[in-house]
Amino acid sequence: MFYASQIDDAKSEKMFNATCTEYQFRYNYGLSTNCIERWNDTVHFDSSEINEVVDFIDQQLIPPLNAETEDLEIKYGGLDKFIDVFYEQTNFLTRIGVHDKEYFDFDPRSIIFDLNNFREVLLEAHSLNKAHRAYFD
Repeated sequence: MFYASQIDDAKSEKMFNATCTEYQFRYNYGLSTNCIERWNDTVHFDSSEINEVVDFIDQQLIPPLNAETEDLEIKYGGLDKFIDVFYEQTNFLTRIGVHDKEYFDFDPRSIIFDLNNFREVLLEAHSLNKAHRAYFD
């Protein structure tokens, strides 16, 4: 998400929203959460934004990731520096907590792999006109 936010903050926020449960989305934006169970794992689904997110992945995220010549951890100056820069953000990323005990994959090819999988989930949800479910580990 951090890499995406550096390219286009508004589109990366839409991509982030597609990973949030409906409850989280409503809570994040100060919308009513009545009649939605907090632990319901159905994600926020806005079919009008799915194509935009898929295009963002295909046209604006994957090409520069393919062009990266080094591990992003090196690019960001190491894990501690990355976490410092991450917490300097004032955008939607403030809703995500990170710490040095988390697993980070800074390899651009791995990120592309994950983005392609996410893209497929979004396309399937869009074709079925049905939200997918979030899994948190």
